[in-house]
Amino acid sequence: MIRLRYGRNDDSVIYKLVQEQLVPLSRTVAPHDPSVRKSVQERLRRGRTWIAATKKRSGAFGFINVWLHNRMLYIDMLAVDPSRRRQGWGSKLLEQAERYARDAGIRQAYLYVDSINLGGIRFYQRHHYAVAEYVPSLSCYRLVKNLLPEKR
Repeated sequence: MIRLRYGRNDDSVIYKLVQEQLVPLSRTVAPHDPSVRKSVQERLRRGRTWIAATKKRSGAFGFINVWLHNRMLYIDMLAVDPSRRRQGWGSKLLEQAERYARDAGIRQAYLYVDSINLGGIRFYQRHHYAVAEYVPSLSCYRLVKNLLPEKR
């Protein structure tokens, strides 16, 4: 199931996924940097987070954190436990975030993917995200997607 985050129940799983799945792909964050936990907490407070889980209030194994920024959907973090990959959970999380944006009248989504995260880049491209630019200072690609059809 996809559900909204329950802080105390879900945050330890989110932090573990960030440490194990996202930080190793980053060229700008050192593994086990103590500031990562604080940064994740701030980012979760700032945005809206959906959880892929086996139970209503527990059993988390994936998440997506997003926020609305400058009339755009910013996809901040998305991670799924490796044992649950290739089962459609990342797609379901992404679709939930995009639906949230469309319901708010948002027309475009964007995100950054670390340049060495080839699996992540392919995942987003399968979901119609296109590379808009390479950002050398972050060693990331910025990807964008139009969420609503253009008005004629």
